[in-house]
Amino acid sequence: FTLVELLVSMAVLALVAVTMAAGLRFTARAVASTDHRREAMEELTLGLSVLRGELERAEPLVRKVGNRDLVMFSGLGERLRFVNVEPPYLAGLPYLAYEYAVTLDDGVYRVDLRRAPFDPDQPDLAAVESVAPRTVLRLTRPLRFTYWGRLRPRDPPAWHDEWPPGPALPEAIRLAQGEAPGWPDLVVPLRITAPWYCGAGGS
Repeated sequence: FTLVELLVSMAVLALVAVTMAAGLRFTARAVASTDHRREAMEELTLGLSVLRGELERAEPLVRKVGNRDLVMFSGLGERLRFVNVEPPYLAGLPYLAYEYAVTLDDGVYRVDLRRAPFDPDQPDLAAVESVAPRTVLRLTRPLRFTYWGRLRPRDPPAWHDEWPPGPALPEAIRLAQGEAPGWPDLVVPLRITAPWYCGAGGS
């Protein structure tokens, strides 16, 4: 080869190498982006499943306040607290206090879970405040809780931004961006909305 032919060959090989390197970088970025999206979808699916399962088991545990029976449930737009009965095969107290809270962290909306043992003799949902939160869901859209039901017996059922203490749980709980249907729009109907003794005849 002459010197000119050698230089031309080296230039062509360099262009081919640069093209291949760019293609490899593009492929690596595409694979990493796909893995990130898959992990985010798995986290979303798992987080929504955990939230749905715990809300469906919400227990209308009642405490006496003056002359009123109030269910141990506190519902706000940014958080909700309730009580669940644990299965008998798990060790520890049968009752656990739960809190799901929506917090904004560096542009990401997190749904954090806190749970703590709950003593029915000293009913206080604030027991969860002594426990470190665990993140079960991350989204880039603002989320809030809303509650479906009747705040007063004569009122028609509707969605409410808060659920004040009362004699029953809401009929359903929604975690969504706003009133209009969106994604993810999680709506969980509660299986039991009144204490067990409300179904007992004559008592």
